[in-house]
Amino acid sequence: MLKFSIVLGIGMLFSVTPSADCSADEAGDSRSAYLTIDDIDQYTHGITEIGIERTSCLGICPAYRFIAQSDGTFTYTGISDVDRIGQFTGKISQYRFMKVAQFIAESGYWKMPEDCTAIGIDTPETTTLIVMSGERKRVPDCGIPPPPMLWAIQTLIDDLLETAQWDHPASSPSSEN
Repeated sequence: MLKFSIVLGIGMLFSVTPSADCSADEAGDSRSAYLTIDDIDQYTHGITEIGIERTSCLGICPAYRFIAQSDGTFTYTGISDVDRIGQFTGKISQYRFMKVAQFIAESGYWKMPEDCTAIGIDTPETTTLIVMSGERKRVPDCGIPPPPMLWAIQTLIDDLLETAQWDHPASSPSSEN
């Protein structure tokens, strides 16, 4: 049931529905019922960078680092068992960044532990990276299944990568051989 709730919550995170109180004020102002990027940017979550780093294992485990900025740019380093090996850049949706940032800000991420109490053996580790109001925080999952909220954050960050627009491959050092 918890897995269904998280999936439902993630689905609702990306849905856009008008709010009754944002369609017009009491003075009769007829503003749009939908938020613009500028409206979202006014939310005070303060997150300017969202990232994820996955490490390799003895088997086949995708290893990469993906860092997205609030201006819609990203950097990616593919290490092993991924389609793109090397360093790449590109663009992501600023709207999606802001939605993920809002979710992270409201998730209790800053209360999650930054160290491991248990470490999996020969399992890849996933670490999320967030910069909020100039403060950097890293939360590893220690190679063991993460708590549901951390799993949801990892999934949302990976979704940003899946929907990214990549710059030309010529910008990758691996394509200069």
